[in-house]
Amino acid sequence: MVSTPLPSLLRSEYPKPGKQSKAIKKMHETLDIDHMRAFLTKFSGFRTRYYRSETGKQSQHFLYQTIQEVSPCDYG
Repeated sequence: MVSTPLPSLLRSEYPKPGKQSKAIKKMHETLDIDHMRAFLTKFSGFRTRYYRSETGKQSQHFLYQTIQEVSPCDYG
């Protein structure tokens, strides 16, 4: 079997670690899998997230509240 080199467009090059490695490691240490699981369980539990349905409105409210809780920004 003869090995043919891949064209340069098909070769993958992985990026080198950037300047954000420390920040990412710090953030990674604060991740809470149980909290993520609880969020996804509740958010995916809405019958539908279609914006005009009642459960869609409830899911919007839940998502908005969650973003306000975790975001340092003032949306007020």
